[in-house]
Amino acid sequence: MLDQRVRRAGYPLEHARHASAAPHREPAEAVPEIIRDLPIAQQRALVLHDVHGFSTGEIARSLGMPPGTVRSHLARARRRIAGRSHEDRDPG
Repeated sequence: MLDQRVRRAGYPLEHARHASAAPHREPAEAVPEIIRDLPIAQQRALVLHDVHGFSTGEIARSLGMPPGTVRSHLARARRRIAGRSHEDRDPG
């Protein structure tokens, strides 16, 4: 099911499966810097879940990792983003 959804979304499945691949096909300038700075596993989990709407179970099956690992990547990515965005707003 994830394979079909990924292909329909224009997201090459091989990008979702390989750590060395780009997190998605859009131009780098379209991806916020804060996301580009995340480790690749966190980028993939975040983009597949929050942008493309895949469940943690679908992502886990596609990437060959336990669902708990996907949830950990999501939580860590969100913490890093929240920390960075807070730093960017803090003038002092």
